[in-house]
Amino acid sequence: MRVLPTRVVRLLRTAGALGLFGGATLAVVTGATPLAHAATQVSVTGGYYWADQPAPLPPPVGQPLGNLSNPTVPAGDWGVGARNDESNMETYLHVNLSTLPLPGTASGFVLHLAEDAGSAGSATALIDAVAVPEYFGDDAVARPYGEQPTVPEGATKVRGQRSTTGEWTWDVTAFVSDCLQSERPDCGMALLPAGGTFQVNFVGPTAPDDPTGTRHPPFAIGEAMASSTNDTTDTTAAVVEDTTPPPDTSSGGSSTNDVVPINDTPPAPDVVTPIDTPIPPPSTPFVARPAPKRVAVQRKEHGAPPFAFFLAVLGALVFFGSGMFALGEDGEPGLPRTGSVFKTLDQRLAAARRQSSKE
Repeated sequence: MRVLPTRVVRLLRTAGALGLFGGATLAVVTGATPLAHAATQVSVTGGYYWADQPAPLPPPVGQPLGNLSNPTVPAGDWGVGARNDESNMETYLHVNLSTLPLPGTASGFVLHLAEDAGSAGSATALIDAVAVPEYFGDDAVARPYGEQPTVPEGATKVRGQRSTTGEWTWDVTAFVSDCLQSERPDCGMALLPAGGTFQVNFVGPTAPDDPTGTRHPPFAIGEAMASSTNDTTDTTAAVVEDTTPPPDTSSGGSSTNDVVPINDTPPAPDVVTPIDTPIPPPSTPFVARPAPKRVAVQRKEHGAPPFAFFLAVLGALVFFGSGMFALGEDGEPGLPRTGSVFKTLDQRLAAARRQSSKE
């Protein structure tokens, strides 16, 4: 078999070592940095409430059909406004998280609303987003104050940002993460005025398509990933019967857990107790054996090996494969040995062969 030159062998070994080192480095980097997740866009629904709407009349009259319409808010839009630092209109939204992993965590989630016609003082308007865990419907149209859901006292507020084209955004990552962790796919939020005098109308979900892109339905977009299950414990507990024998009472003493054996000696076969004859009580009272103890054993779920593990295995295979290719079938290549010892042995072998040929 033809032996590869020493220089080629060294190059192949160097390539194998570099492949192994690169695979290990990539494994460490990949294991320390999570894989990127694509941003997901979700829909938004909701309604708004109006302070100037008359309160519902008491039964049996009730609120008039359709209640009063707000002439300053276009049909299908939502309004947020303030008058002399007092809240006048508030919008309550649901961010639809049904397509995201539950439970999970969110990253970079932003709520987008487009400003519509009829707004006044929007350039200086201050609108805060607040999480609303309480249930509420999405069909409120200029409903009176007092019907809107309760906003938790001291809740975290996120100030909205307005662009020059009327695009409003709120960073609602914390709100969405909380909803994903608590497995609430309808993530409730409120848009509340923060003082001043203004009115901002936002395009609702039923807005028509706009080729310019400045008038679009509401949406939220961001990244979401499922929570790790490696450290979670199974809530289903296995039941283990306690096989501990009852305490020994032969040495005397008493205990609340003592069990008196049952006198289960069968009667003689020829003795039949008449039905109308009352059965006498046993001479030894019966004490029920305590119920077996149930011990909850927690199980841990182990996920699949991380992606870095497979990279390390691939790097090791490349390294050993390149080494085997370099060595070939004859093992470690080397130069012919021509030392004095080998020369002496060769001379003796040649002399022996000559002597045998003469004979």
